[in-house]
Amino acid sequence: MGENLKMDTLKRSEAPILVNRSLEVSLNNQNKDTPKEAIKRLKQLFLSDLKAHCPLVPEFALCTPDFKDTSTNKLTQCVFEYVRLRGHFIERTGNTGRLVDDRKTYKDSLGLSRTIGSTKWIKGSGTCGTSDLKAVIFGKFVAIEIKCKSTNDKIRPDQLKYKLSIEQSGGIYIIATTFQQFYDWFNFNFGGSK
Repeated sequence: MGENLKMDTLKRSEAPILVNRSLEVSLNNQNKDTPKEAIKRLKQLFLSDLKAHCPLVPEFALCTPDFKDTSTNKLTQCVFEYVRLRGHFIERTGNTGRLVDDRKTYKDSLGLSRTIGSTKWIKGSGTCGTSDLKAVIFGKFVAIEIKCKSTNDKIRPDQLKYKLSIEQSGGIYIIATTFQQFYDWFNFNFGGSK
């Protein structure tokens, strides 16, 4: 369980992983190949789960998604699948609201198409600053915010308020910037692979 992890090598320059009660932990694995190893382990888990669900499909016909953490959506997919494949509950949540389209298109007397009206966004009904993923891992509520390092995502003030409320309630809040970071945090806090 995390033999390669060295807790004494905390680096403040890296985006920290935020855990319960404002404890900042930045796990830095010394092996340079580990980001590829984390993705490789995710692919292995996905493939073994696929084999279990599709036992009659030959192995050469099974394919895995192209797991990467180069964009926010791809990083979210990696984190989601890893937690799910480790056997825990996880859901993707969003609070973007919805688009209301009041436009009407008609043909005028000359036969030209005209569009009148407008579109507007209606605010979502969820909590402002809600995390991207919510999980229950070994009975602990974990809110996971995805802020991709490759795209320089930044946390907003309403997300910091949400983080504080989760931590004050006894939950765990983590900001995942890379899949390797999340993988190290998960295995350090909840044990190694199945």
